[in-house]
Amino acid sequence: MKHNLWGGLSVLLFILILLPVVEVNAQTPPEFDTVTVALWPEFDQPDTLVMYRARLSATTQLPAQLTFSLPAYVKEMHAVAIVSNGQLINVEPDAITMEPNGDSMLLSFPTTSPNVQFEYYDPFILSKENQDRNLTFNFTAPANTATANFEVQQPFGAQDFATTPAAIS
Repeated sequence: MKHNLWGGLSVLLFILILLPVVEVNAQTPPEFDTVTVALWPEFDQPDTLVMYRARLSATTQLPAQLTFSLPAYVKEMHAVAIVSNGQLINVEPDAITMEPNGDSMLLSFPTTSPNVQFEYYDPFILSKENQDRNLTFNFTAPANTATANFEVQQPFGAQDFATTPAAIS
């Protein structure tokens, strides 16, 4: 039996020529100019309202898929929105995912805007002993965050309110 090496190579070459060139469109991870976390203890309920406001860098390609790491016990969001023309527009619930990841809950959602906001109530970061309150918040910045800001609203009627580290006005 005689093998035709050139015939096999020509068929292989023909197949390779016909294969389409596949361009991989791998999106780079989003970069954030700022992420601001506002903590409002005992604002409108006994828990603490936690609000994230984030602004993507100008180099982040839109639309983008965003993922934030939250405490594992957070099971639902109060709000997830993009900011368009100064208005908050809720992200469709079907587009929001929350997946456990070890001791974290990963919140993911798409955005077509460089500005987003999301909120949840945290029942565990505020400890109460008689009239004393102690709020402990752990923050995991999304990758590539230039600036993280924290705001803590003084609860109505609070006295001797202080933060550690000390607040900067």
